[in-house]
Amino acid sequence: MTTENSDGVITAKFKRDNVSVTLRNVDTSEIGKMEFKDGIFTADSISVDSATMQVPHCPLNPVVVKPKLYIRDTENDFRLAEPYCRNETTGECFNLVRVTSGYYEYNVEHFTDYYVNSSGGDYTSLKECLDAINNTNGNSCVIIGSGDYAIGGAYGFNITTDTYSGVIETGADNIAIDCNNSILIGSGIESGIYTPYMNTTIKNCHFQNFGKGIYYANADLGLVEGCSGNNNSMGLNMWFGTNIDIKDSNFTNSSDLNIKLDGASENISIVNVDARYSSSANLWAHTTAASNITVINSRFGNSSSQTCVALADSCAFINNIVENCLADDRAGLTIGTGSIVKDNLFYNNNVHLYLYGNPNVTLEHNVFNRSNDADFYGFGIGFCLALLDNSAGVNVINNTFADCLDTGITMAEINEGGNLDNNNITKNVFTNMTSSGTNKYIYITSIDVENTKVWLNNFTSSGVDDSGSNTVFCVNGQGNYYGDGISRPAGECQIDVYNLSVIFSASQSRIFKFKTKNIDVQVTSINYTSLNTEEKDINSTLGVGLNAGKEIFTFVDYVYAGSGSFGITAYANSTVTDDEESITETV
Repeated sequence: MTTENSDGVITAKFKRDNVSVTLRNVDTSEIGKMEFKDGIFTADSISVDSATMQVPHCPLNPVVVKPKLYIRDTENDFRLAEPYCRNETTGECFNLVRVTSGYYEYNVEHFTDYYVNSSGGDYTSLKECLDAINNTNGNSCVIIGSGDYAIGGAYGFNITTDTYSGVIETGADNIAIDCNNSILIGSGIESGIYTPYMNTTIKNCHFQNFGKGIYYANADLGLVEGCSGNNNSMGLNMWFGTNIDIKDSNFTNSSDLNIKLDGASENISIVNVDARYSSSANLWAHTTAASNITVINSRFGNSSSQTCVALADSCAFINNIVENCLADDRAGLTIGTGSIVKDNLFYNNNVHLYLYGNPNVTLEHNVFNRSNDADFYGFGIGFCLALLDNSAGVNVINNTFADCLDTGITMAEINEGGNLDNNNITKNVFTNMTSSGTNKYIYITSIDVENTKVWLNNFTSSGVDDSGSNTVFCVNGQGNYYGDGISRPAGECQIDVYNLSVIFSASQSRIFKFKTKNIDVQVTSINYTSLNTEEKDINSTLGVGLNAGKEIFTFVDYVYAGSGSFGITAYANSTVTDDEESITETV
């Protein structure tokens, strides 16, 4: 049977006695005699791009030592056919034997004499197979039957195989592997666990000195839980992985990337993962095809040369810590169009967060604490314009910028020809900004930053440097708070604002949420004095002094890591009714 694809490549497939041969890019006029006899397939000489062989095997136990392919070297001698790949990511690999429940299958470029050596044996359990190949070179265990496979205790396995194989491989869908905290140690080139199949679960496995600790290739559905990777080239890699959850795991100290989501990896969830310390990025999912990556309650930092976290479009980055990302011209986080960044702590990064002209991004309730670099790249959030129109804009809402050595928010034109339109910057607090850099809370550098609303922000010692187009500083009668001596831009409107101070001791990191009513409108400051009897709704353990009055106000949420004191701004809030109970809570 022959077929031809849209590119004109002809494929010919031959099958007899359950042995099949598929020839790719073949000239059908050259096809001559083909014969299968006594277990040997022979054919006349023919020019092909490559061929896939399928050879049936006898019934096997569910775990087998991966067979090896041998090629005729001389008239009577065979040697091991070394595996290699034209393109590993697209699966153009040769001389590798894949084991399924019914066949040995392999791809070759040279249609000559081969045989499959399956002398490694087959086993009823994964532990038996790993014991058989422990402390050997060039061997793998392949699971060919669906089901659950648990290693009955915490063991150590030191196994070396080739670059394109895994110490453990899956050969079927619906396989669950539980290593029971066993440690797999490789030689630095192979994968710890390799799965190209659907619905693979990997639990409680620990990987050291592998090329890739875990490798999902073209795999849909999966779970990684309770695993760790340390001192690998790459901790976890997905190539076109979809609908896979990674949780309660650590992938650290990689010589390349800790976690890489490559190709069209979609619908990936990362929850409670530590991915700090790597020579390249901690987490990289920045291809144009990757999307819908959710990252929650995880920790990143200490990349020596790259951005710590690089995410693509339609991602959610929530309640994470990103710290000590100090590589030149790099950031703690970059993220794509249609994403949300919320409730995160960014600490001691060169640039906390950078958006490459991506629209429709919301940054809400984050803390950007101390940008390390005093040069241009020492700011909290940076936006540069891409070569396209971004009409959806960005929303920067209710964030805290503390101790930044340069600017808090920078909107800069890097490439001519684009714009960033319909932006909203509101309810942000800037505190303790230093003077070693430009010391600008918000820096809008280009007229191509258009229609930006800047309102209800707290500017205590510096303001806005605005070269944008149609920047608005008064929205629905609400402007910004400016400290003494700070110039107000044209179009600014006055609001009633009050300061609140809170004392922190060293090494504390807390979120305080204040909502109260009955603050005297004549009060211009609040200090650390003891609470009055009128201030019944404020928790006295916070050391906060408020004066009673008649007006209703809401306090902006604030997060701070470190010692000392800082200011929180309170704004009039017409949405709070007179009979609403006042609330103070500590998270």
